[in-house]
Amino acid sequence: MTIGGMFESLKRRGYVIDRKYEAGEISEKTGLQKQPDGSWRVPGQEKDYPEYKGKGQKAVDFLIRQKSGCVNGAFYRKDVGSIDIVYGEVHDPVKHTGYGLAHIIDKHGMNDVRKLGEAIEKGSMRVETQKSKNPRYIIEYQDYRVVLSSEWKGQKRQLVVTSFTRKKAGSNSSIGAVDNYTAATSPKPTDTIARNAPEVKSIAEMWRMIKREK
Repeated sequence: MTIGGMFESLKRRGYVIDRKYEAGEISEKTGLQKQPDGSWRVPGQEKDYPEYKGKGQKAVDFLIRQKSGCVNGAFYRKDVGSIDIVYGEVHDPVKHTGYGLAHIIDKHGMNDVRKLGEAIEKGSMRVETQKSKNPRYIIEYQDYRVVLSSEWKGQKRQLVVTSFTRKKAGSNSSIGAVDNYTAATSPKPTDTIARNAPEVKSIAEMWRMIKREK
């Protein structure tokens, strides 16, 4: 088969896109959606960061900084297999509905999301059946609970849907107990004072500047 014939064959089967698409558009032939970076994904599918696969809490921290995307296989357990995490979204900030890290932060606060990695790695797992729904996996570690899906958007997928600290009776701990977790997980910025300081060409000039400021 010639190269031209091969191209036409692939084109007929939908593997070759025969017109230019803008970001956000969905191909009529493949059903894939064009992304801003030029790649193609299933509509609604999050951008994956494979470099954080198997990195556990480091993958969680990365998505918190990124505020988007997912890490497939961020965790692994023998009893359930590969576990994915997504930044997710908040559907209703008043009722605190949603899924993923965004939902956990919105409903339970930063203090809860920072415990996620340890709980998944050290907790005990059980299967919880639901009426007319797919079963879900519950991982519990001390007073912390992680909820995993067994299926997501029609595909088999162990995904962190939510996690939270089980409140004891009489507890009145507020949402967002540790609000600075994002800052704690962010890469340290360069010293802004040093970066914005005026250029000093000699020690004598430095002393003159100090004397002027007194």
